[in-house]
Amino acid sequence: MEALKSDYASTLRRREDQNELLKKVIEEGKQLESEINSLNHKNMKASSERRILIDMEKAFEGYDHSVKGVLKACSKDEKLGHGVHGVVTSLMKIPKSLERAVEVALGRQLQNVVTESEKDAKRLIDHLKRNSLGRVTFLPLSNIRPNRFNVPAQVESSMVLSALQILYLVTRTSTSRYLHIYWVALSL
Repeated sequence: MEALKSDYASTLRRREDQNELLKKVIEEGKQLESEINSLNHKNMKASSERRILIDMEKAFEGYDHSVKGVLKACSKDEKLGHGVHGVVTSLMKIPKSLERAVEVALGRQLQNVVTESEKDAKRLIDHLKRNSLGRVTFLPLSNIRPNRFNVPAQVESSMVLSALQILYLVTRTSTSRYLHIYWVALSL
């Protein structure tokens, strides 16, 4: 009888241990489920934000009326859009930490439209005139040559250094074909 009591007590202890282990596993499962729900929520939010950004990009949100009109027309008419590389800002790979500095340094020049040739720019200018869309600055790659470094006397050297640092960091991450466009945009 003593052996049975001892076995019974031992079985109860194992059962209590297993119940405790089961409680821990259930609690960990709940925590994991909560983390999964949180990650799913973050993923849905990020997907939604991405869709919004893609829609804004397709609608050319943030661009001047004239630039938006040209870009929309080029996206709809392949012949009109032939030779159009895009706006300066879309051709640059800007480190997140420098976005504001580049925006300040380049200002409205970020919306200049880069074309392959002067002929392409003239075709777009004709489109602007025919549709009364206003003005856009075009930068034909065939005509743009980098200037020698020429800084006006009234510009502070710290401003030039900052602009050059920004330009250096941007050009390290951007396509080399457009490097002279960045120089022109900074008017250096």
